[in-house]
Amino acid sequence: MPPVSVIILHREPPAAAGPLERLVADARAEVADRQARRFRRAGARDVSLVSGPPDEVAFGTRLRERSEEHTSE
Repeated sequence: MPPVSVIILHREPPAAAGPLERLVADARAEVADRQARRFRRAGARDVSLVSGPPDEVAFGTRLRERSEEHTSE
């Protein structure tokens, strides 16, 4: 099987987020961490957890940029 790279994109809540939105974001972060650990245990070559505050970059653009970084290595 060829080496596998995994990119997990996790958006942080905005600065003005309320308690419920922060709670949901914390739960998503826990799931992302769990997925990253499981991918590593399964033998993924490279596992990246990318998080950051919301911005104007579209999901597809962000994913394409990350995948290009990994394919050029």
